[in-house]
Amino acid sequence: MQHLPDSVLLVLCVLLQASTEKEGEDEDEAEEPTVGQTMVTTHHGPTLRTSVPKFIILHYSPFKAVWDWIILLLVLYTAVFTPYVAAFLLNEDETRYMTQTGSN
Repeated sequence: MQHLPDSVLLVLCVLLQASTEKEGEDEDEAEEPTVGQTMVTTHHGPTLRTSVPKFIILHYSPFKAVWDWIILLLVLYTAVFTPYVAAFLLNEDETRYMTQTGSN
């Protein structure tokens, strides 16, 4: 910093001081919501609400974990059996008719 002019050094110091003051103000004004709290904006400003609406599924709830496994199993079932039905069972009636009548 020996090569910087005094005005540049002063500006850097002022900017550093302003940014640290602003960080301190942000910590005092807004609290981060924790589990079970939601941020609600009203005409008075943002506030924390401690109750969760009853139709909201929390991200880490056991219900959501079970739901995710059920959906995964259903997707795998669809991914396996849809091509199987399309490849082997879709024309089964037509094949059975041809073998019974003896025509090609």
